[in-house]
Amino acid sequence: MQYGSNVRPPHFLCWQPLDISNQARGKPSAKLYYIELYNTSKYNIVARDESERRLVEGVEVTLVAKYGAAPSGTSTPDEGRTSPLDATARPIIRIGSVNKAFATRTGGAISVLNDINLSIPENVFVSLVGRSGCGKTTLLNIIAGLEAASSGEVAISGRPVTGPGQGQGVVFQQHALFPWLTALENVAFGLRKKKLSKAERRDRSVELLQLVGLEAAAGRYPREMSGGMQQRVAIARALALDPEILLMDEPFGALDELTRIELQQELLRIWEVRKKTVVFVTHSINEALILSDRIVLLAPHPGRVKQEFAVDLPRPRSRTGTGFNALYEEIWNGLAT
Repeated sequence: MQYGSNVRPPHFLCWQPLDISNQARGKPSAKLYYIELYNTSKYNIVARDESERRLVEGVEVTLVAKYGAAPSGTSTPDEGRTSPLDATARPIIRIGSVNKAFATRTGGAISVLNDINLSIPENVFVSLVGRSGCGKTTLLNIIAGLEAASSGEVAISGRPVTGPGQGQGVVFQQHALFPWLTALENVAFGLRKKKLSKAERRDRSVELLQLVGLEAAAGRYPREMSGGMQQRVAIARALALDPEILLMDEPFGALDELTRIELQQELLRIWEVRKKTVVFVTHSINEALILSDRIVLLAPHPGRVKQEFAVDLPRPRSRTGTGFNALYEEIWNGLAT
C-alpha cells in the first residue's frame, strides 16, 4: 500500500470509516479516521474533522474498498456499500436482454422495452431517468414481478423473477394505503402472513413508523395525513418484510417541492440505516443526482438504455456544486439528443 500525498488521484470513490486508535505505532489516538479511496492503490488517512486534515503515517491497515459517504457532522458512517464504479461487484439484480411488447387491438404489437441489459450490485442506489414513454415504470414492474417480460430474464440473487415476493418491496407514486386502516395497521398488514404474534407485528410496525418519523401518527387514517406523511407510511410498509430490494416508482412526484426535498433527505437517511438496494424511477435529473450512486438514462420508443452515469459525489450533496452541475448538464444533453 502507498500512503497518500496531498495530491488527489483521479476518480474519487468513497470515504471508508476506519478506527485506527489501536494501530498507530506508539501514537494511540481515540479519533475515528477515514480512508479516502480511489481507483488506484493510493489513499490518504484524514481526520474525521475535515478542518484537521492531516496525514497519519506509519499505520498498517487492511484496505477493503466499500462504497461509503463522506463524513459530515454526526452522520453515521456508511459501511459495507459496493462502489457503483466497481464492474466486478456481484450483482443482486441482473437484467439480461429484456424485451417487452404490448398487443394492440388490431393484432399488432407495440415495443415498449428493447434489449435491456443491466447489473445492479447490492446496497447501491440506482435511478432510472428518461422521458415519458421510455418504459421506466414497465421495467420497474418487471423487476418487481408484477409484469412478465416478453423475452429475456430478470434475476434477483441468481434466481429468475417469476412474481412478487422474491425480496422486492415496492413503493408506488400513489401511496396505495388502505383507507380503512390506520398508519400502524397499514404497516402491519404485510406481516400477517409471517409467523409473528400480534404483539410482535405491532412492535415491528411501531419500529418502522419511528424509522420514518411517524410514531406520533400511528393511530391516524390516511385521510388524516398529508401527502408526505402518506408516502412515509408507504415506505414503512414496503420495509415491513425487510426486502433486499426497494423499488420506487416516482414516489415523490405528486408532492410539492419543499416536501419532496424533505422526503429525499428522509429516504437517504433510511437507506443509510437499512442498507437496501434501491431502484428509483424519476423524471427529475436533480432528484436523481441527489439520491443516486448510479443513473441509468433510458431513451424512448422503444425504451432502451442510452447511457449510464456514476455519481461519485460525496454525500450530503450540494445542489449548486460544480460537480453536481456538470453532471446535470451531461445528463440533460443525453436526454436532449
